[in-house]
Amino acid sequence: MNKDQFIERLEAEIQNYITISKANMNWKQKKQLAEFEILLDEVIEYGKLDIVDLVKLKRYSEEIADKLRFDNIIFYYSSFHYFYNHLMHNDPIEGLSKDIYQMNIQINIMRIQIRHGYVTGCSEDDYYFSRGKELIKGLAKLANNGDKGGDYNQFLYLALNYMQSLFEYKHSGDKTYISMVDVLINDTFEVIRVLTSRFNSVKDSLKRNAKLRLFVAKIYYSYYLYKGMPIQSIIEAVQKIDLETGQTDTEWALLSIYEIDTELFKLKMKDEINADYYEKYYEESRIIALRNYLHWLILNEDVKFGLLKLPSNMKSVDNSWFKLDDYFNGYDCSFTTVIDETDKAKVADLNDEQLRKKLAKIIKNIDSNVVERESRKPHGPMEIADMELPIRREKVFSTYYLCIPVKSGREIPNKVSEQIAYQVIRPFTNFGNSAIVVFVSVKEATEGFYNYIKRAQVNLGLDIYIIDGDALVKLLKFNNLLN
Repeated sequence: MNKDQFIERLEAEIQNYITISKANMNWKQKKQLAEFEILLDEVIEYGKLDIVDLVKLKRYSEEIADKLRFDNIIFYYSSFHYFYNHLMHNDPIEGLSKDIYQMNIQINIMRIQIRHGYVTGCSEDDYYFSRGKELIKGLAKLANNGDKGGDYNQFLYLALNYMQSLFEYKHSGDKTYISMVDVLINDTFEVIRVLTSRFNSVKDSLKRNAKLRLFVAKIYYSYYLYKGMPIQSIIEAVQKIDLETGQTDTEWALLSIYEIDTELFKLKMKDEINADYYEKYYEESRIIALRNYLHWLILNEDVKFGLLKLPSNMKSVDNSWFKLDDYFNGYDCSFTTVIDETDKAKVADLNDEQLRKKLAKIIKNIDSNVVERESRKPHGPMEIADMELPIRREKVFSTYYLCIPVKSGREIPNKVSEQIAYQVIRPFTNFGNSAIVVFVSVKEATEGFYNYIKRAQVNLGLDIYIIDGDALVKLLKFNNLLN
């Protein structure tokens, strides 16, 4: 497979899983969709994408994540609690495969929420960790009861997957559950250690199953890094593991190798990439193959993609009711205002905070308390726009968001370039067609910037307005805000 073929297959999978996400799904489809969403997140994070394509992909990603999150799949992680009760009451371990299968899907959904910054301290988040504590306590009892015969590999996979999510949370920006997670990491590692060292079915699988062996190695590697312990012995052990070319388990094994030793990953991928690299796999194994190829492109610094063939998920919406003059005082009249170089210099000297405060005095027909708060809010990584103002249309029982990205003269001393275009389009990834964007800039924009905005307006049907350069100076002067 080459890069062009990767892109072609990625486009096909995007179409496929968008279709799946819009229908009622069985658990197998939910599992596949969760795996696909992780691939999509990595394409968004690491790919050098056209801005319009980036917005589309983020919209797909948000819609799929919401579908998985709210589609009665998680339900406060009650499955963790029932699983705990089952194990604590000495019920036989048989008959738990379905429950474990569903819990692994729920864990992957939480991993997606972590990636999207959705962990905010709500009750559902609380349950993932509090009932996760019950989950691990139940697995610890199972492990401490010793090997009673039977297949314990499914319990190991469950512990490994939950542990993986804990490490991903540790690396996220949220710190709400950090102390609880530190305890859970140590407790989960002890379960993994006991299962891998004392249970015959697990030890037999580790001898012949590269997928499982390398998943364990990845978790040990992450744990040793977490504890500040030497990792060289793990890397050396991984380098001795043989992989069978063209096997499904090999693709999953490569996913783990990528986290441990990127040079070894590149070496192994050379053996894997061939004409039927993708076609020989099915369903989620194809997704893992695409993830591995994406990692291959990342390591070879070859992640610039051209225009993608993507389905449109933007519904046409009539926002003709919105008029700038209804929300920016004097907008329609201000174009006749006479300005001079002194006026322009005053506006050019404003910093971001000063400019936002002046805009707040112009905005009307929106709750003044909300406008005031938004004009003063600090910048942060979760910011959608400099100002996000709700517009409630009571007659049609709907809420829109007026999103105002702001660029001061101090922030951009020259013309606004196309590199800024994504910041203008970004609100649509969060609010969809409920977003109305007014880009405010002291400096005028380049032709390249305007071309990006035009493409977004035509191809995505987005409502984007621009108040820049002299138009902004005139608006501020009309409202007596240059004195």
